[in-house]
Amino acid sequence: MTENRGLKYNNDFFWNSFLAELDVKTIKSGLAYEISTWSTLLSYSGDIFYRLYFPLTGSFRIVYPDGAALIRPGGVYLIPCVTPLKYEGIEPCTHYWIHFVSKQLQTIPMLSYPRETAPEDPEQVRSRFQSVLERMRHCESFSDAVMIKNTVTELLVPFLEKMSEHLPDAVPVSEFMKVVDYIDLQLKRDIEVAELSALVGMSRADFSAAFRKVFGVPPKQYISIRRLFHAKHLLMETALPIKEIALRCGYRDEFFFHRIFKKYAGIPPAKYRRYSVY
Repeated sequence: MTENRGLKYNNDFFWNSFLAELDVKTIKSGLAYEISTWSTLLSYSGDIFYRLYFPLTGSFRIVYPDGAALIRPGGVYLIPCVTPLKYEGIEPCTHYWIHFVSKQLQTIPMLSYPRETAPEDPEQVRSRFQSVLERMRHCESFSDAVMIKNTVTELLVPFLEKMSEHLPDAVPVSEFMKVVDYIDLQLKRDIEVAELSALVGMSRADFSAAFRKVFGVPPKQYISIRRLFHAKHLLMETALPIKEIALRCGYRDEFFFHRIFKKYAGIPPAKYRRYSVY
């Protein structure tokens, strides 16, 4: 096996390391009854969190730029964050849902579109969703928090196993995670591609090509995605004024922030903060 700078390989060591570092923070969970309309994602937009769905009745389609996925009983579905999505063809649908964030999962390009697994034991899956829901309602201890994280991780394992069979021999993880961490820490200011390429010791051209191969977009566009990702996180989890959120995300002009946020999220920041999503 030849060595490639900045790459971890698709072997047992890689996956053991990946699972050890897997960061899963559950934001919300619930059981939606006979949902026929969504308050968000009626037009293309992306959110800061991943979604896990376990449909019981009904169905709906999630449309993304390169295709569509039918969400229906019989499967468990992992819906990506950031990727622009919208819902169509909704039949009255009852389903368990979990929203969570994970920076580690964003290092796997194959998770940029919806994924499905067929559980061998649907009742066990249902029990896990129900367990997360109940513990989220009454999370009062460190033990509860650990159990929530572990249960969501158990729900993710079939997706990771399925993807491990199709990943290329080399997966850029460690070096690009360094870049993502750097971007997140520098969002308040202008970030140049040259300083990102210097972090991993690559030329700007080589870095841009490698980065686009991993994340599907050029570095500059990814920086904008991370700004909006952070803005949505602050809108959801804090009561900070929108002007302050704009500044923290690198937008000195609040009106420009409103315009760019609405363009990519489909709704203004204040409305995004109020909406409930399933």
